[in-house]
This record gives sequence, structure tokens and C-alpha cells, in this order.
Amino acid sequence: MLKLASFIGVFLVLLTGFGIGCVSGAAQEQGNGSPSTSSSLSQIPKNGLIQTSSGGGVDINIEWRGLKDGSLVFGVVMDTHSGSIDQYDLRDLATLRDSRGNEYGPGSPDVPLGGHHRSGLLTFPVSGHSNPLTVQYFDLTLRGIAGVAERDFRWELN
Repeated sequence: MLKLASFIGVFLVLLTGFGIGCVSGAAQEQGNGSPSTSSSLSQIPKNGLIQTSSGGGVDINIEWRGLKDGSLVFGVVMDTHSGSIDQYDLRDLATLRDSRGNEYGPGSPDVPLGGHHRSGLLTFPVSGHSNPLTVQYFDLTLRGIAGVAERDFRWELN
């Protein structure tokens, strides 16, 4: 019984570790994900926390982190195994829209340079809008990354 418990513990540590560096095949399934322990989730989307896009040799995972301090917060992981992805400034490339037609521009992204692998936070100030979490969905669009015109990520709320 002790061996089984040790095996399960090691398996969970390894499984959790794949969500942080290189993207594993399981993490690339759209809608897969569980609440991040470091985030304050305001509402969990019906279609999962993590949305993914692969194209042009770049994999991008965006994780819904919820509403915090007047901004919608998203965790971003960008990975490639050829070249650098440091040239992509998410402040210029990201747009968030809700089901009511409101459009939000990003605040200062905190996605440090990293060559092949980048991760951090992307925030969208929404404090000027009445209760933004009552919308049906949010669409996050990233434009012009690795030859892909648009990458669309959607979180369904209501």
C-alpha cells in the first residue's frame, strides 16, 4: 500500500509539473484545466480554464484567472522549439471582447522574455464596466504570432 501511495504522489508531482514549462499533449486539449491555486477565480468558465492554440511552430496556452483588482487576469504560456518568440509584444497583439460587444485593451503584460518559452500574466482593466462577469462569454484574440493571422480563445460564463 505504501508503494502505491508513493507512486501516486510522484505521478501527481510529475503531472502538475507539465502545466508549467513545455506544453504536454494533454495540456493542449482545448478546455482542459483545473483552477490555479495561485489565482483568485471569480467564476469558472463552463468550457474550462485553459484554451490553447497551435500554429506556425508556436503553442499558446491561455488560462482564465478571473477578476482581480478591477482587471480580468489571464495566465499565458508560449512555447516553440525553433527560434525565439521574444519579438511578440502582447500589448500590441491582444484584444478582449465580451458577448455585449465591449472591447478591452490590455494593461501592461507581465510576460517576460524567454527565447523559446515565455510565461506570465496578461491583464485587461474592466473596472469601468458594470459587472463584467454577467456576460455570456469573453473572446481573447492574439494577432500575428508566428504567421497565424488570428488566434481566438473563448471562455463561456453564463
